[in-house]
Amino acid sequence: MILPPTESAVKAVAGHSFSVVLTASGRVFVCGRNQSGQLGLGHQGTMLLPTPLDPVVEALAEGLKVVDIAAGYRHTVIALSDGTVYAVGDNRYGQVTGSPTEASEANLSFRHIPTYIPGAEEHGQSRVPLRSCVTCAAGLHHSAALMRNGGVVVWGRNEFGELGVPPSVHAPCLVSDLPQAHSLSAGADVTAIVAMDRQTVIAWGAEV
Repeated sequence: MILPPTESAVKAVAGHSFSVVLTASGRVFVCGRNQSGQLGLGHQGTMLLPTPLDPVVEALAEGLKVVDIAAGYRHTVIALSDGTVYAVGDNRYGQVTGSPTEASEANLSFRHIPTYIPGAEEHGQSRVPLRSCVTCAAGLHHSAALMRNGGVVVWGRNEFGELGVPPSVHAPCLVSDLPQAHSLSAGADVTAIVAMDRQTVIAWGAEV
């Protein structure tokens, strides 16, 4: 992928036969296969050249910039400068919408990710928007976000314990009993953090 001469890349991520690039100006360019809508362009057509997501991001939140990007197998996650998180693409495990009940192989528009806070509603949980994300990550079929306070929110497939919450939970929720996280990453079926002390590394999921 070759960007326009006015742009400089600060981060590049890749999923299954597609790539996403974030530039210093906060713009996002996408390229590659798009069978699940993972490029976020509103269709499922393959893009052979780098295509900007400017109109899409502007429609989500006018005046905001993208501050982080992540790519899973066939889904993309972005974090905006106001701390909100959006995802698009394959949603078979709720890794895009945050709701397994909306599962589908293609979700063509970016969806705002909520999270669940204990203490209200039918199952002791209340659905509220994520508004303090500083970075995001994506595994094969799960997603994660690091909050300003060092908390970690996870959602999507949980077959191998990659969410760090009970196996029956797939919707976005805060991982409990973790130290404050300094950084966050995700592998295929694994999630990991570096704690604020920069000496403690904790990972959970498949074969960890």
